[in-house]
Amino acid sequence: MERVTPEQRDQWRKQVEVNRQARDRKRQQKEEKTANIAQRMWAAAVPAIKHAYLSAKGVLPHRLRQDRKGRLLVPMEDKDGKIWNLQTISDDGIKLYMAGKKHGLYSVIGRMEPGKPVAIAEGFATAATVYETTGIPTVIAFDSGNLLPVARAIRSEDPDRQIIFAADNDHHLPQRDPPLPNVGIERAHEAANEIGGLVLAPYFEPDERGSDWNDKAAQDGQRVTRDHLRERLAELGVEVSRQQRRGLTL
Repeated sequence: MERVTPEQRDQWRKQVEVNRQARDRKRQQKEEKTANIAQRMWAAAVPAIKHAYLSAKGVLPHRLRQDRKGRLLVPMEDKDGKIWNLQTISDDGIKLYMAGKKHGLYSVIGRMEPGKPVAIAEGFATAATVYETTGIPTVIAFDSGNLLPVARAIRSEDPDRQIIFAADNDHHLPQRDPPLPNVGIERAHEAANEIGGLVLAPYFEPDERGSDWNDKAAQDGQRVTRDHLRERLAELGVEVSRQQRRGLTL
């Protein structure tokens, strides 16, 4: 077998790096193209007022817009507020993303203030429920795999604020055969452990449907869920100020 020389090995490493840089440039170009399309779609859309999905979930539209096809648009932004992507939500709750950047992007319901608590949830309806029942600004991470990247971005902006993960409780997954991990809770705890956050997940009986705080509000009612959330937050040492409660629907 022919022996590889140090020069050949060095040339191979250089070529690997050249190929990696080429892939990165191609990916970045694709992400920028998607961002341009997303920004144009967002600019052309109108503020959402009434929508079947919002009615089904019992939440307000907050920042959402609606396109000509009647789909809700959820902006997916970086920490500087640049829209890189959009999540679309149809009348029957089908959620899709554009082919582009997603890692570390988020959308905020409410206004984040330095030193004030912030919650992070997976989906829009869950985030809207948490905000409407507690007044705490809530960040939409879009899925469990994005909780940690989003939390890192939020933590980098304010090292001292309390970050609460309003986690999904995927309690049905461990009941499968074979059992699967409770992804929502596990990913939330992983993120909380790394950035120094708190986890707040709803409880469901084994035979109950649902996995998130919006499901909990649908089952128990928003007022009961509001009181329960505030009690749990108090137990974790998170106070909901009167200013935060102001302007809420409950």
